[in-house]
Amino acid sequence: VMGKADGIPAAIIRGLEWTPGDGRLADIVRPDGEDLFR
Repeated sequence: VMGKADGIPAAIIRGLEWTPGDGRLADIVRPDGEDLFR
């Protein structure tokens, strides 16, 4: 699903019903030591 080997840290999720919230991207960014793409 994810293009880790291609250097693309994203997944396409079809059919997901999503409602925007008040959170920030910074709230979900992993620390460097836990980043799977570094």
